[in-house]
Amino acid sequence: MQALDGRGARLWALQALAALGEARAEIDALNVFPVPDGDTGTNMYLTLEAAVTAGAQVPEGTPVGEVAEAFARGALLGARGNSGVIGAQLLRGWADTLARHGRLDAAAAVEGFRRADEQAWQAVGEPVEGTILSVSRAAATAAAAAPPRLEAVVQAAAAAARQALALTTDQLPVLARAGVVDAGGRGYVVVLDALAELVAGISRRRPARGPRCRPRPWRACRSRCRGPSRPSGGRRRTRNRCPASRPPPTPCRRPTGPCPPGAAPPPDGGPTDGR
Repeated sequence: MQALDGRGARLWALQALAALGEARAEIDALNVFPVPDGDTGTNMYLTLEAAVTAGAQVPEGTPVGEVAEAFARGALLGARGNSGVIGAQLLRGWADTLARHGRLDAAAAVEGFRRADEQAWQAVGEPVEGTILSVSRAAATAAAAAPPRLEAVVQAAAAAARQALALTTDQLPVLARAGVVDAGGRGYVVVLDALAELVAGISRRRPARGPRCRPRPWRACRSRCRGPSRPSGGRRRTRNRCPASRPPPTPCRRPTGPCPPGAAPPPDGGPTDGR
């Protein structure tokens, strides 16, 4: 892939949102700095979800610069926590770049990583090494040194981000004591890996909009995405809701009767005879 247009930018955002949805519990568990409140993954997910929601209001066929502007504005308005604010600034750097370039090619990617990194560092009053800022700086530096092809630039940035993330444990004493990497840096790596997969043509089975429950148009099927229910004996029980880390249920293929555990109605709500 040589360049991304507005549609490609939307795909990146959706894939990154889905990937963050899968990793949010893991990222929450890593959160020990600056405050060990265990919400970095959730904050990054909700911030990007706000960006995706804002981008969805832009008509199809809109230039990539306007799509990126909608993402950045939505992320800023919906930013949650320190990680959300920094994430919104990273998107601001990309939006400013794409407004000038008109498409995300190799040159725009190099500038986008640089501008995103500058915006992120400027957003923090007292920048600290061993955080998402270190990961962002490593990605920008590697992108600038990569061959002038979009895939090469993105792959180099993502690989450098992963390496920088592994180093964060030794850069911050609080991370070393806990034996973890930086949570915000881990979230940024997830987002960059989603871009790397997209430009490389790698497709993964992920929910398109994160942990939202699917509708049940056919009553005979029972989806896992349900709340409390009361069986015939009168005793209350609770079925599993849709966690971010679980893939969507497989379609029901039984000709009659209720679906087996974990099944869901067909997407179009039609019959379940497998045809």
